[in-house]
Amino acid sequence: LGCGSGPLSEAIWRRTAGQVAEVVGVDCAAVNVRPYEDLRTSLVANPDRLRFVCHDFSAGLGLFEHGRFDHAVSGLSISYAESWDQERREWTQTAYDRILAEVGRVLRPGGRFVFSVNVPSPSWARVGLSSARSLITTTGTMRFLKKSWRMIRYGAWLKREARAGRFHYLPHAEVTAKLQAAGFTNIEHRVTYAGQAYLFRALSPS
Repeated sequence: LGCGSGPLSEAIWRRTAGQVAEVVGVDCAAVNVRPYEDLRTSLVANPDRLRFVCHDFSAGLGLFEHGRFDHAVSGLSISYAESWDQERREWTQTAYDRILAEVGRVLRPGGRFVFSVNVPSPSWARVGLSSARSLITTTGTMRFLKKSWRMIRYGAWLKREARAGRFHYLPHAEVTAKLQAAGFTNIEHRVTYAGQAYLFRALSPS
């Protein structure tokens, strides 16, 4: 979910040595069609086994049948599920909750959902500092510094939008409660990403 240009899809494919039946990348941004296609053709002889679907998963709509997938993976994506309540004139968590329910629906009983989400008020500067060692080995120092500064500025905007309720940087206890409400069990989490994200693992409803 939120596959972007496909780095997690590629990691799954390579880690399993191509033994998975299929990997389906889902993202709402059509701009990712081309890079995902390039990745697919470079990795897979049978293109149907690694494919991109442009879809807003938070909208539900039953795109995939019940119990279709063995597992689901998402990296720092579902926090950005937007839902605006026109009547109340405010952002809500409806889309976030709908994603969890939809993941539970399309996973087989006991299937794993592994995903990461940002901690409340993440420090993007700390993420940048954790990558500072790359300055020693990189040949494009100025480019690296520019990208780091751009990330910090963009991160500040994300945090402002999260405070307004548009995005969802939630405490781990609240994420756990939402997973439980969606029927997930065996919920575990740990801190990762320079201490700025939670990595969750949960089993789908049996």
